[in-house]
Amino acid sequence: KDMSVFSLYGCSELTGTIPTELGQLSKLVYLFLHSNGFQGTIPTEIGQLTNIQQLYIQDNSLTGSIPTHIGFMTELTQISLEFNALTGEIPSQLGRLDNMDTLTLYQNKLSGPIPQSLGDLELLRRLELFSNPFTGTVPLSLANLNTLNTFYIDYTNITGSIDFMCDLNIKKMYSDCVTEVECNCCTDCT
Repeated sequence: KDMSVFSLYGCSELTGTIPTELGQLSKLVYLFLHSNGFQGTIPTEIGQLTNIQQLYIQDNSLTGSIPTHIGFMTELTQISLEFNALTGEIPSQLGRLDNMDTLTLYQNKLSGPIPQSLGDLELLRRLELFSNPFTGTVPLSLANLNTLNTFYIDYTNITGSIDFMCDLNIKKMYSDCVTEVECNCCTDCT
């Protein structure tokens, strides 16, 4: 229970589900479970890790939705859940994560609108949502992200204009601005 780092990554032979018992590691600060063969859902017990700062569970075969309980992990600075098969909407509770620097959710099956609450992540520098079937428009609240320097929203079903983000100092902004999205400041259009 006193462990601060739990690291099991890069082992494709490591399969099965993520153990719910991980939620009992109350002093855990770093959880690295990426590039394995984990299947099933992200256990809700993970929300009990209130001291965790980095959560890397990308590149597995995880399904189901992102647990809303992650919104209780207020020390989180980085969440990497890309390259899975996660479904459902991005939980609005992620907007509670005031220390969030990096949120990467690309290459999943996430759908629905991008939640307005992501605009509350004032320290966010990297937001990568591409290759998900999101719908609707980019919420105007994202114009509050003054520290954002990377924003990838390409290969989605997002429509409308994101020109309201042009005043931000975004170094890399990718969108479907050839056909779906109006963007006069994107660094790459697909």
